[in-house]
Amino acid sequence: MSRALLGCCWPAPAAGLGAYLETPGSAGALFVGLATAVGAGISIGFSEALSDTGAQTGRGSAIVRGTVTGVMTAFGGVLLGNA
Repeated sequence: MSRALLGCCWPAPAAGLGAYLETPGSAGALFVGLATAVGAGISIGFSEALSDTGAQTGRGSAIVRGTVTGVMTAFGGVLLGNA
């Protein structure tokens, strides 16, 4: 984000991850896309694992369902989100 968008009162961003992500180019976009895909996988995995035990529906263990759903969500986000 440029200083013009931040206004006059905000300090310049420190060097590091913030400066890296503010650099225009495909490397920063790739990093943000990967982080988003992994975050979505973790979120979906937890929600699937906590939704039910699987005993009534016969869908299997909650741990297995959450792991498979989370990994596949992250994998799909990496493949489709960064294509």
